[in-house]
Amino acid sequence: MARKRKRAEEAQQQQQRPISLDTLKHFWALMAHYFPELRINLCLFNYKAEGDKSPLVKHDIEGYTDIPVAQAYEAVIGLLDKYHEGEDILWKPSPSLTETSMLWVDDFRFNNELGLKPLFYIQTSPDKYQAYFKLTEAVPVEKAAELQKILIRLTGDKAASGYTQPRRMARMSKCN
Repeated sequence: MARKRKRAEEAQQQQQRPISLDTLKHFWALMAHYFPELRINLCLFNYKAEGDKSPLVKHDIEGYTDIPVAQAYEAVIGLLDKYHEGEDILWKPSPSLTETSMLWVDDFRFNNELGLKPLFYIQTSPDKYQAYFKLTEAVPVEKAAELQKILIRLTGDKAASGYTQPRRMARMSKCN
């Protein structure tokens, strides 16, 4: 009986995971508009596995790698069942990407000493934002990673400096 109750509670909890498909679609439309060269990989983050031996982040999910950004929204829709089961869907630039015009900063500080303002930003948890910047021209990914580290040191979370680090999406985050 307790087992059935636990399953029912889990099912109810899963159904309560909010998501705004309109906001998600808008996020990927912005990404495709400003960064058409971008290719992404989708990852799953199992926050419940912290005390478990299973990996927290599953990278390179079969069928969800090297996706052109214009097709990202449809790819995310294909993983919504996992999201409703409790896993978060994250994204990262694909390793196949050789050039990019995108830089991003996690935990962006709007009151930064340089007065920098992002092209756009998303809220990922209360009072936490990812900011996106566009370079005037695409540069090799290695150069973008260097520039991003400098930008992060001045405006964001220094621990989140990896260019291919998995990141959250608009309306699929801790602040939903």
